Amino acid sequence: MPTNDKVWETITTIWSDDRSKKANVNVDKARCCYFVDYFEEEACVSSIAYPGKSLRWAEDCAENFTMGILNVKAS
Repeated sequence: MPTNDKVWETITTIWSDDRSKKANVNVDKARCCYFVDYFEEEACVSSIAYPGKSLRWAEDCAENFTMGILNVKAS
């Protein structure tokens, strides 16, 4: 029987209206925290971990990014 040994998985993907920005909300199963990968024009510009924060918090950050409210620095 196959097992899923993946340490993290994507839970939610949020797109901007014009689809130029995307944010993947992920869970890190090993560290028990959420992190978001931020994309502009298909290129990952940042990945930010949110230890101690809820899934809703991470999803709010992702949505704010795609709406232009949250700016992230390239990492």
